[in-house]
Amino acid sequence: MGARAGVEIGAWALDEVRAKMASGELLPSDNYWKPGMAAWLTLAVLPDSVRVLPFPRPAEKGANLLDGMLGRQSYQAGLLAVWDKLSKMPAQCLISDDDWLALGEKLGYDVRKRCRDDLIKWYRQAFESYLSDRYFDPLEKADLGSLARSFGLDAPAAEAIHGEAFASYCRIGMLTVLLRDIPPQQKREQIDLLGKEVPLSDVKIKETMGEAFRSYFDQHLKTLMQQEDGGEVMDPAAFAA
Repeated sequence: MGARAGVEIGAWALDEVRAKMASGELLPSDNYWKPGMAAWLTLAVLPDSVRVLPFPRPAEKGANLLDGMLGRQSYQAGLLAVWDKLSKMPAQCLISDDDWLALGEKLGYDVRKRCRDDLIKWYRQAFESYLSDRYFDPLEKADLGSLARSFGLDAPAAEAIHGEAFASYCRIGMLTVLLRDIPPQQKREQIDLLGKEVPLSDVKIKETMGEAFRSYFDQHLKTLMQQEDGGEVMDPAAFAA
């Protein structure tokens, strides 16, 4: 519950309160109360939220000799600053250009440029994490879009990452489904679920699933050709000649 100048102004979930503070709709001088509290407190003392990010916090590491000579902080310090900033965001994972400039001034280098390779790895980890439960909810899609903009990924670059990660996921997922002892119709339904809500074009999803399907049957055919015949193993390469 929130109040301003002694007048109640509404009741919201904590994430909503933090989002309203970030937008300026609520002020640090406003008061809040929730069940179990003995008295009202100002929003200025509201504990920061910590988001569960889909990639782990980097280990801390000191600056090297070159960093010291250039008067800048370490590469790892940049990653830590980005991770900590994202973890405290109440809504989407979006770091503005002004935020990047502020980080650069603090650390002594262009963080987004210097740490680009690891930021791209984080983006892929986020995509793979959201893909793992077979469903992209609206918040996950919004977070991916925000991360792409934050990390400087344009649409083609983001889609390329999506495509690579989905191809790996699809091969494993399809193999798992096809090996299950379930009716064909149920297998079909579970295979269809592999591409549900994935942020890729329909053409790319169909193409990737087709490749995964062919890969499975190619491997199955090779296995059949390698069965023992008269005590000798049949080499698939012999049939290709």
